[in-house]
Amino acid sequence: MDASVIIPTYNRSKSLQEALISLSEQTWPANCFEVIIIDDGSTDDTEDVALTTYPFTLKYIRQRNQGSAIARNRGAEEASGDLLIFIDDDIHCK
Repeated sequence: MDASVIIPTYNRSKSLQEALISLSEQTWPANCFEVIIIDDGSTDDTEDVALTTYPFTLKYIRQRNQGSAIARNRGAEEASGDLLIFIDDDIHCK
C-alpha cells in the first residue's frame, strides 16, 4: 500500500460522506491507497457512512471519545501505507 489517508471524525456523518465521495473521485488509483476512519465516539450515523462501498480499501475503527489527537495517533497505528496523509472529515479533495 502506497498511502493511508487517516480521517478522525466525531458526529459529522454528512461531511464525512462528502469527503469519502471526493476521495473516490481522485485520479490516483484506488488500489494505491487506503482510507482509515477513526470514529471518536460519534452518536450520529457515522458508522453507516462507513458501510458504503467505495473503490478504495476502507477501514472503520470506533473508539470512545478521546479527542482528535488520540484518534489521529490510532489511525497511524492502524495504517499500512508507506505515506500517512491526515485530513479532516470536511475536506473535499479534487
